Amino acid sequence: MNTRELWLRISYPLRKRRLAHELQEEMQFHLALRTEQLRAQGMSPEEAVASARRGFGNQTRIAAASRDAWGWRWLDGYGQDLRYVMRQLGRTPGFALITILTVALGIGVNAAAFTFYDAVVLKPLPVADPERMIRIVQDLRIPTPAELPFSAYDVMRRNARTLQSVAATTSPQNVAAVLPGHASDDSRLIAARFVSPDFFPMLGVRARIGRWFDATDANAVVVDHGFWTNALGADPAIIGRGIRIRGVELTIVGVAPEGFAGTGLPALAPDIWIPMAVLPTLTSGADWRYDGRAHFQVLGRLAPNASVVQLASEIATLRLSILDSVGKPLPLLAKRATFFQTDAGEFEVFQQVSAAFMVALALILGIATVNLVNLFAARNAAREREVTVRLALGASRGRIARQLASESLLLAMMGGVAGLVASRWLALWLRAWLVGTMSSISGGLVGVFLDVGVDWRVTAYTVLLSCAIGLGVGLWPALRAARGDVNTVLRQGTASTAGKTAWGKRNSLLVLQVASSLILMTAAGTLLGGMRQSRAVDPGFDADHMLVVSVEDDRTRPDRQSTRAEIGRRIAAVPGVRAVAWSRRVPFAGTHLRGVQTRNGSLTISIDDVSETYFDAMGVRIVRGRTFAASEVESSAPLMLISESLARLRWPGQDPLGKSVAVNDILSGPDTTKSYTVIGVVPDMRTNFLSRQNGPSTYYPHGFNDDYGSFLVRTRGAPESSINAVRLAIAGASPVAASQTHVLTMQSGPMALQRLMAQAPAIAALALALAGLALASIGVYGLIAQIVTRRTREIGVHMALGARPRQVIALVVRKTMRPVAWGAFAGGVGAIAVCFVLRALIATPDAPDLTFGAGAFNPAVFFGVIAVLGTVVAAACYLPARRAVRVDPTVALRSD
Repeated sequence: MNTRELWLRISYPLRKRRLAHELQEEMQFHLALRTEQLRAQGMSPEEAVASARRGFGNQTRIAAASRDAWGWRWLDGYGQDLRYVMRQLGRTPGFALITILTVALGIGVNAAAFTFYDAVVLKPLPVADPERMIRIVQDLRIPTPAELPFSAYDVMRRNARTLQSVAATTSPQNVAAVLPGHASDDSRLIAARFVSPDFFPMLGVRARIGRWFDATDANAVVVDHGFWTNALGADPAIIGRGIRIRGVELTIVGVAPEGFAGTGLPALAPDIWIPMAVLPTLTSGADWRYDGRAHFQVLGRLAPNASVVQLASEIATLRLSILDSVGKPLPLLAKRATFFQTDAGEFEVFQQVSAAFMVALALILGIATVNLVNLFAARNAAREREVTVRLALGASRGRIARQLASESLLLAMMGGVAGLVASRWLALWLRAWLVGTMSSISGGLVGVFLDVGVDWRVTAYTVLLSCAIGLGVGLWPALRAARGDVNTVLRQGTASTAGKTAWGKRNSLLVLQVASSLILMTAAGTLLGGMRQSRAVDPGFDADHMLVVSVEDDRTRPDRQSTRAEIGRRIAAVPGVRAVAWSRRVPFAGTHLRGVQTRNGSLTISIDDVSETYFDAMGVRIVRGRTFAASEVESSAPLMLISESLARLRWPGQDPLGKSVAVNDILSGPDTTKSYTVIGVVPDMRTNFLSRQNGPSTYYPHGFNDDYGSFLVRTRGAPESSINAVRLAIAGASPVAASQTHVLTMQSGPMALQRLMAQAPAIAALALALAGLALASIGVYGLIAQIVTRRTREIGVHMALGARPRQVIALVVRKTMRPVAWGAFAGGVGAIAVCFVLRALIATPDAPDLTFGAGAFNPAVFFGVIAVLGTVVAAACYLPARRAVRVDPTVALRSD
């Protein structure tokens, strides 16, 4: 085929009508000439026309052969099939609508879930050439710390040959800023990242307006697009104006592009980016670049033709020059940089939840697919005579099967488009809900960026899923319809009953639907019970009158210690405050567990480091003994308090007071070289997870001299009424600390997050269960409708012979209830298996109990689900069964 012929074939659809018209004119011209010749030879006009047509041949066949020569026969055939399918669907709009909605429901929830998975796991950093971006982190066995000392950036920048460029950035820091046009005393708390001068050039991202700063800009700032839009009114004239932070005037030189969310960890863009050169001024003289502590995230761009393996080899040498705060070389690791860095340990729970959620979504998609298989089987069965007549007239079985399969593929693609649109709306709504909820729970402290835009991966996933559904649900019924026996169908007509094999397959599909629905509903019922329990559970301490005060202070240890002590005294002097304590760990904001293998199995100890007033601030009584003294906390004395469960476990039937533990014992405190003595026993509480009581617990003295901690404030009245007074007290002690303080109530903050951990899975499971129940009900209805349609003549015979309506209903329902019963049995087995999975999760001490103590298997939930499913199935049986009773025997016996 030469170029001209190829072009003529490609352009044939544009010339199709003209060529057909010209061909028709040419054939008519030849017929007219031949007719005239025959008339000249003495034939009559009628004989001449007939003879000319016989001699010329079949005009339709000639036109078809010409079309094959002009274009591609297969393409024209597919076009004819498409037009035929569209005409058939136009005659049955109800069937088309139900099919599209079923596909849209199944694909919509799957596409929405994949959109979130894509946003968290698959989407690269929003930078140029993201596959070459590398993140340098510490190589430890614990969840990998992303922050390194400044020396890591400096050594890599100067010596790494496998990196084309290197940049450093801090995590977001909260600073008090006076925005342009505001009075000097009108400041607001904003998030800022300090970045190296080569940060933006390395990323290769263009500014929305203005420019990025470089090494020559000492007091410049770039604002985030969202911050520019919401806080600065999207004013393009903002370039050149100033933002005042801690008395330093910073000039706005640019606005980041829309959708640029930085480099992640945490996955949220700051409000502003600030050059690292101004860091000492804005951090009260503490220059993070030279204190040896880990403050910076280090990212690099691979040099051309360099690999991660080569970089890892180079890092193994360079790391000897990168020391931590005590002078030891840091173990370093290079990994592909992603926005959420999901290869870190903290995403293990996310991966487990994703796997469980995808199993539930697969069940939903399976139920939808089974429904479609039954719908298309019923539709093809109703068209059996039409297909048979076409076969008798010479149509090929392959062409008929292709047309029938094209129908399912077209509907699946239409449903896929509708599902993709619906998934976009659902993803946007879920993102808004998630971001709003996290911001509300954390008081604006915790945020997250999720790009849920539809990219090529989501589109490809939807297209492939739609094609798989279309071919999967249409191919088998199409092949079965095309293989029909022409003689048998023409003799028996359309009212013949289906064979046992066909009904056996349909019943198997119905069993799958009912079983899947039962599993989903049982899981949802169990999780809903946990959600209900979460609203009434008692944590074991006075959470109704508690504030959590997080104070960030970057000064040196002596200054930090004195400032925290002054803050504690000022908060305690607030009229509405009953007690103030200092604790390394806020209840429900993380766990500190220590595990060991004993003769009786594994033992996990929960550890807290607290001040002397901790139990007073928590509203917890000392069961036996006493709490720490202030001097003991200040000197980190080797003392401890233990929970009642630990006392029973370690010293059964004995008085634990005065007992000591050996050096390096599992109960040893922060200094494992010392022997710790028990001075008190306290009740068991819920501070690790609201859903489960802590296991055996120990408490050690923890003072202001340690790096991390938060204040726990117990109030006399509603804690919300004391928030402003607490903030003023902190400002009186340290204006710098006040600008970086976050105050939350225990109920609206950490405890609300714990309840959300139960509510979100329960609501998601309920939505999936209801969708599965709806699809299963449609499947049951469709199967019974098929029974009524296919057995019209048999029902008519029964009615003509005097059968009563209830006997006919029993005949119809019996055909359906058997697979429903088998489905309920299989679903019950699957539900019990799900309960075992939940039981395994409940037994894990470092995972929440989503049932909140209700247990993995709840008989009331299980039998309640069976009752609901039975009611829905009975309702789905009602309409087709009533239709069967109303069959007119005369009409049924005449039907063919």
